[in-house]
Amino acid sequence: ARKGKKKKRSRSTAGSRTPPLSLPEVNIGGFFGSLLGILLLPFTWTANVFSHAAVGTARWVAKPLHLAIFLICLILSVTGLWTYHCWQFDQATRLLAVLPQQGMQFLDEGKIAEAGEIFRKTSQAVATVGRTDFEARKWQQLARETNAVKTLSSTTLEDLVADVSDFHKQPTLKWREVFTRNYQRQWLILDSTALREGENGQTHLEVPFSVNGEQVRLTLDFPDQTLSSGNLPPTRAIFAAQIRDCLSEGRLGWNLTLDPSSVVYLTNPQIYTSLRLMTGDSAVDEETRKFLEQQAKQLEEHK
Repeated sequence: ARKGKKKKRSRSTAGSRTPPLSLPEVNIGGFFGSLLGILLLPFTWTANVFSHAAVGTARWVAKPLHLAIFLICLILSVTGLWTYHCWQFDQATRLLAVLPQQGMQFLDEGKIAEAGEIFRKTSQAVATVGRTDFEARKWQQLARETNAVKTLSSTTLEDLVADVSDFHKQPTLKWREVFTRNYQRQWLILDSTALREGENGQTHLEVPFSVNGEQVRLTLDFPDQTLSSGNLPPTRAIFAAQIRDCLSEGRLGWNLTLDPSSVVYLTNPQIYTSLRLMTGDSAVDEETRKFLEQQAKQLEEHK
């Protein structure tokens, strides 16, 4: 009997062996799904907040008292904006009754900077009231002309090309940065007859000159055919334009280009006289005045 019990105990011990160890199964899809849910949590939370806010606002407005308050606030806001617009319109109308005369008086006195400021305000007033008549266009044209003249570059073309050439020869200096900072977007005034038809049918300006033995070409493609007579390019143009770039052409010299979008034709004799471009010859100067009047007419016809 004892032997039987021992055998039974040994059998029970053998039957209770520890099973072999195995790694738990990992659900890859569930893991990435949870990670995606965590990443999208801020967006879903924000959308939920906005949806609840919209529903809450709609419920708030749906109540009669709240709807009345909402409409009153809306009416007051629209009324305030309209009142401010009317006030601006009245102010601009009053300015247009005074400023143009002041600007013309400054022009007659040769005070270009003061006239430029007056016509700048006049141009803003014209835009506010939405005027497009002949006088309004004339005032806006004078604003463009005086702005170009009062910000005229103080550097001559010869000095500009000489400086750029010197900077270009020194590799330690970033001549492109120097040009951009000191010369680009500067205004120039030109009275030129070096006009011809360009490749695309546009009027092309090319003025060759020399600086310290280097050849320079001043070039511009006019943006329109304002001064053209039929299919023929104009024979003369008096205008202001901003410097766009100065490119080295190797042995051919330099190409100083002007920005076509900045072209402003001069039409006012007082502005031209302030530039000290008159020759002193009464016949020549009278011809120039007539040409400025002609440019003004051509600009008006081109509108």
